[in-house]
Amino acid sequence: MNKRKNLFIIVFTLFQALMLFAQSPKDFVCRVVPSENDNTYKMLQSAQSRFEEYNYKYEADKIKRFLTDTGNTGVIIRDDAGKKYVLTSGEESLSDFTTFDIQFAPDNHSEPAVLHGLKISALDTEYNFLLIELPDNYSGKALRVTNASPVQGQNVIVPDFSTSHWEEHYVTVSNAFNDRNYFILTYKDAPVGSPVLLQDNNTDSAYTVLGINHKDRNGLAQAEKTPAISSFLNNWRYMKSDDPELPLNLFISMINKKVSNSNTKSIGSADTTVSLEEIGDTFISKELLRKLGADLYISNSGNSKYGNKYSNDPYRGILFVTAEIIKNLFNNNSSLSVDSVVINKDYAKVVFEKDSGPIQTEWIKENGSWKLSSVEGLEQKIKLKKYKENVWIDDPYYGDPFVINIRGSLLVPTEYSRADNKGFDITALGTFQYIGAGLFFQQEKLVMDYSGGTGEHRASSFGGLIRFQIPINAWRFMLVPFVEGRLGFTNVSEIFDDKSARLFFGSDFGVDLCFVINEYVAPYVTFSGNNVSYSNTEHTSSFEFSAGIRLLGILDYDTFW
Repeated sequence: MNKRKNLFIIVFTLFQALMLFAQSPKDFVCRVVPSENDNTYKMLQSAQSRFEEYNYKYEADKIKRFLTDTGNTGVIIRDDAGKKYVLTSGEESLSDFTTFDIQFAPDNHSEPAVLHGLKISALDTEYNFLLIELPDNYSGKALRVTNASPVQGQNVIVPDFSTSHWEEHYVTVSNAFNDRNYFILTYKDAPVGSPVLLQDNNTDSAYTVLGINHKDRNGLAQAEKTPAISSFLNNWRYMKSDDPELPLNLFISMINKKVSNSNTKSIGSADTTVSLEEIGDTFISKELLRKLGADLYISNSGNSKYGNKYSNDPYRGILFVTAEIIKNLFNNNSSLSVDSVVINKDYAKVVFEKDSGPIQTEWIKENGSWKLSSVEGLEQKIKLKKYKENVWIDDPYYGDPFVINIRGSLLVPTEYSRADNKGFDITALGTFQYIGAGLFFQQEKLVMDYSGGTGEHRASSFGGLIRFQIPINAWRFMLVPFVEGRLGFTNVSEIFDDKSARLFFGSDFGVDLCFVINEYVAPYVTFSGNNVSYSNTEHTSSFEFSAGIRLLGILDYDTFW
């Protein structure tokens, strides 16, 4: 009898061991990525196209990488009623989205299974847990969350499906912190959102969840303990909200507050400061960002204070710029009140009154909350212009080829007899890379035949010119050899009196030496020769010393469209 009993115990133990071996974290660990049908995803795709159109390659590439890389490891859990969910962390920008695809690790060479377009159920504000409810017909395995406590030195498993391949890391608990809600692992690069698992043959799943990884303020990995997870799961149903009322009083309150120095947290008294993140998350719709966000960012890229924020999270970067512009439109130094409200189901039209006059706004319901979809005057803040890189280093022509040149010149005669009869020339022309055209006014003294006889006489000439040039760049300097042909009239007002009126034929050849201050302005000096024929009767030649300014990009039609 004892032999049979011992054999039964051995067989049962072996069976449990085989069941434990047969179970794999792949059965209940997944990757959570934004859905391509998500509003934020679509907005960023639209922004990427806009950035590419206006040559913002860095911004466009950051969005492409952001949409490709954003995603956290998650774990399938079930509650006491048997309902199944995906639990992960909202960190690493995952909380920017509200619709997700759930990917499962493939077995052998099979394609990974994917659940598409699942809506967010809740996002915890304290621990940043993100919960996604699975469909009722989901038949996959799930873990039950228990209140097991980690022990220092305990061996645990950290699955990693944060990229396209699957990994299992076997690590130990380095500090259990009995008096805190989290514990630390020896694996400092634990993926965000991944569960910390303990092998446990006393459960039907063979594993117990000890915690969920996230990053601390220093960017190091730490895991929240299961009591925090259980508390979140027991209360998440009360976290979902549907705001039936327009938050107009809150909007006025936040718009009138000063913006804090931090983009993520208010500084000082909560009654006096507000962050741009709070304004953006609370009031700005994805629809507004999709329509205008990229254009507003492009229009304010020169003095944007949110470059680092954009680099880490393009959505936040665009959101902050838009929030700042909207706040400035309402002018926090002006009194602001509601003039009228018209609501039609999930659409509202609100007119605000301030000292300088009314501002019309439109609101829509987005994920159960009222958000701004249109603000009067916002589109007037858009001034699109293609981005120009440091092309004075790599490109044979600096800046935009559409340039306006304005210069004033001193004419010094080459003939000794006219040495004291200096003249001047004023020129304005537009150039398109290698060619240009413009107007000139030139005045000098020369010996002319006129009604009073032959003698020194003033010649005032005006007309048009064409230019051919070859811009050459060296660092911030630009050397521009050129030749100009000129045609005009001289002393038109004297055509019936002393008959000194002439047809003007002229040419200039020389070189502009420019210093490029920025993508808009380049002052320059010119050294050239000036040759003129007055109706083929008189001829003059002079040295020309000029100073002027080149206004880069002024004629670019993209500035106006």
